[in-house]
Amino acid sequence: MTRFLASVSILTLIYLMALASFGAWDVVLGVALASGVYVLFQSWVFPIADTRSKVSAPSLRRRVLVVPAFALAVIASITKGSIQVMLFVLKIRTIERQGIIGVPFGDRSELGVAISAFTDTLAPGSVAFDFDHEQRTMWSHVIDATEPDQFRAEMDEMYDKYQRHVLP
Repeated sequence: MTRFLASVSILTLIYLMALASFGAWDVVLGVALASGVYVLFQSWVFPIADTRSKVSAPSLRRRVLVVPAFALAVIASITKGSIQVMLFVLKIRTIERQGIIGVPFGDRSELGVAISAFTDTLAPGSVAFDFDHEQRTMWSHVIDATEPDQFRAEMDEMYDKYQRHVLP
């Protein structure tokens, strides 16, 4: 109950500051919206252990502290992908082999797999398009599939160094 009240209070305060209004109806609407957001995203903010994942969920404090590093890593991945695609578009490099690469889920939870797919798709040059839950593999189409092991290693490194501490 304390977690609910604290979360709704903080979310309501953020809503009211964004509106720059502390009117009675704004407070009522803010509490209603904050309560809905809490209910919808409670399992994400305060995760329940995923029995299929070997990784326990980090504390909320730890997650908040490492979000900037994860965001910078995602931005670096997007920048690297943009430069790679630019080199192909400007014909500075030629596409030797594009293709589909399977990346094992590893220790990722169901949410972790979705976030890995999202960060993979954000970076130009690759897009996650399918998940095989029986084989625990995520499939991505990659513009430069000449070194599939390097692609897998980069995905695993992104997860192990940054994502695991935010969204395992």
